[in-house]
Amino acid sequence: MVELVLDDLDWEHAATLGEALGLIRSGKAAVEATGAGIDEDGVLQIAKLLENNETCRKLNLSANNIGEAGGQYLGGMLKKNKVLEYLHLWGAKIGPLGASFIGDGLKENSTLKSLAMGNNDIATMGAHTLAKSLRDNSALTFLDISENECGDGGALAFADTLKDFNRTLEHLDLSDNEITEFGARCLARALKENNVITELTYVACFLFICLF
Repeated sequence: MVELVLDDLDWEHAATLGEALGLIRSGKAAVEATGAGIDEDGVLQIAKLLENNETCRKLNLSANNIGEAGGQYLGGMLKKNKVLEYLHLWGAKIGPLGASFIGDGLKENSTLKSLAMGNNDIATMGAHTLAKSLRDNSALTFLDISENECGDGGALAFADTLKDFNRTLEHLDLSDNEITEFGARCLARALKENNVITELTYVACFLFICLF
């Protein structure tokens, strides 16, 4: 997995929800709370803090059980937050509905640059809504939705967005998503119309077949 990194910020690590909330309240710019036992109620507290926060630019909530409701809270936060640039939600059990809420948030967000949502079971529905949201987003440059069973339907949704709408996204990770040669060819055709994407990860052999 490739990762967009804000090199000027050092992570402040939190082992519990309370520590994460404390770091955000104290004005820390990068909060790492991977596997901190945070559930949807905890995410609600974090999201409310971040709505008008002016200091936190990086947040990692990976490996927490935030669920679809947590996705809804984070999506609502993205509509109001004006400073967060990096949101990492790997393996957070967000699901397709949670991904849809986050997609809705992206439509109204103008600062988030990097979103990592791998291994969240978002499936084709979640991939479709995220792809559609990028038609109205001109800030995000990095998106990882690997290991989500997005399938060819998800690949086609992103192909349509990259071909005709989005000219901001630079890195897209669709690896381990059950994408067949059909989906790969759709993405390859989209790349011929999009000169902004510099890295697209899915099934390397199919990419080679389609482009060469």
